[in-house]
Amino acid sequence: MRATIGYIDASPITQRLITHPEEMKLVMRRVTPEHLAAKLQYGVLPLVQAVERWQVQGLVIDEDPAVIGGALRAVTMLMLHKDDIGADLYPQVLDLIIRLIAEGLANSAERNTFDATDKPTAHAS
Repeated sequence: MRATIGYIDASPITQRLITHPEEMKLVMRRVTPEHLAAKLQYGVLPLVQAVERWQVQGLVIDEDPAVIGGALRAVTMLMLHKDDIGADLYPQVLDLIIRLIAEGLANSAERNTFDATDKPTAHAS
């Protein structure tokens, strides 16, 4: 999650499109629905597959992998509210939300957490 947010924060074009919805709409008019669906599938499928692997390993809760993937992707939208949150608080708020989601997704029997690379790692309780 942090890597994706870091990429978005570092990309002036992505940053501009996210913070200026009217420009995003202009770009989206030029993108075919087929291209958009393929792009979405390309971005979502690896995440869903990772969640499925983690579930088989007993690392994350038993929930629809697409729902978990959607929750993880939703964190990236927090940057839309950076000004509302306040630039000084934003990094701490982002870290807290990532930690809460990671801990909430962890299988309670194992109490796993996720490290900065978003790969599950076990720790002693």
